[in-house]
Amino acid sequence: MQAAESNLSVYLFMRSRMSKYFPMDAKKLVSLACALFASRCHTEDRFWKNRIEALLPKLLRNGHQSVLDAALEQLQKNHPGACSVLAELAEAQSESFTFEHEGSAWDAVLIAAPILVWTRYSIPSGALKPDLTQTLRSHLQAYVLAQNTQVAVAPCLYSIDQLPDDHVNVYRFAQQLGQSACTNAPVQIAADDLPQAASALADPRFLLAVAAAPAGMALFRWQEERGAHAGRDACLARWAEQGRAPLALALPGCEFECLLPDAYYSACRNADTRIRTAVLRTAVRYLQDALAVDAGDLRAVIGGFGERHVEEYRIGFTRRGNAEVLHGIVWPLYGEEEASFDLSYTNMEDGPERHSNVNIIDLLKETGIHEIRRHPHRFEPEYCDDCGAPLYADPLGEIVHAGMPEEVETAQPRFH
Repeated sequence: MQAAESNLSVYLFMRSRMSKYFPMDAKKLVSLACALFASRCHTEDRFWKNRIEALLPKLLRNGHQSVLDAALEQLQKNHPGACSVLAELAEAQSESFTFEHEGSAWDAVLIAAPILVWTRYSIPSGALKPDLTQTLRSHLQAYVLAQNTQVAVAPCLYSIDQLPDDHVNVYRFAQQLGQSACTNAPVQIAADDLPQAASALADPRFLLAVAAAPAGMALFRWQEERGAHAGRDACLARWAEQGRAPLALALPGCEFECLLPDAYYSACRNADTRIRTAVLRTAVRYLQDALAVDAGDLRAVIGGFGERHVEEYRIGFTRRGNAEVLHGIVWPLYGEEEASFDLSYTNMEDGPERHSNVNIIDLLKETGIHEIRRHPHRFEPEYCDDCGAPLYADPLGEIVHAGMPEEVETAQPRFH
């Protein structure tokens, strides 16, 4: 009873805080999300969830991203738990949908197939050749998707900067591919209109597709009945094995690792988490090659950055005995990693880096770096006013811009 009264108080407080200029549909979303978060049984959950799921498609169809953003921002400030509830439903409504085709109902989902890529060269992105797209489509259908699915694959390899960037754009992209999936029509994507991919030594690339199946039927191979069933690990192994050759043609001069194709938002988050290790390893290798030094001649400086709590580690690299930060990488924290950060650590081997899935200090030592300086306090997340690059803590705790010596070539060449 006390919990219910507390949640009711929060709900009434939220309503009183909303400005009269706050969009009406945003007010509805905030109220419904708070009510769903306060619910204490499955039946009531379903009641509130149905109302949210009736409103969200209308906003997505009409392109009202600003309304959804306003609701999420209001909830994030005043009721983070309800914000997570609404964010999850918004993602589900934008990446998954049901449609009618030839008199029958079909379920569809937008899928991302992430590839973790690292190289000394520029990482390719953009248009794929039609025969390569068709080969990847065949492998996706044969090893990841259920046997009764229709699938449409976008003929592009996307960088993070080129992915649909909000719920409305994800919804529109999914709808476009969904039409192609059910009609077997080629997917028309203007690859030349995509923004330029950011330069990086290690970065994910994404193959995007929509899978559709008769309503209520399996979409993924691991959902199928016993006999045809293959678990997620088996699906990933076959996809990685069969997809390596065609992906190598699209990623010349690159090393890469395939991750499991899955629902769009989940797959993208998995790639964001998993790429961190490759980014760190590739940065150390880059410094060794560029400076002609051994990893043991380098020092790593770790600082925790965030406005209210540590949201990311920034790792700056210097030469041993020199305070100048030559290069740096950002190790963002996600979900429970961020929430579990504790500044009270005292032991270098059991500090906050263990809250990540991979211990950063252990990983640095594996690369050959053994001189590691870690600052015990949180820094404000500062960026360069001119280029927007993140700034790093040097060994003395000063916040500085990373920069290689002038004689070192820093541009990433294309592979020829």
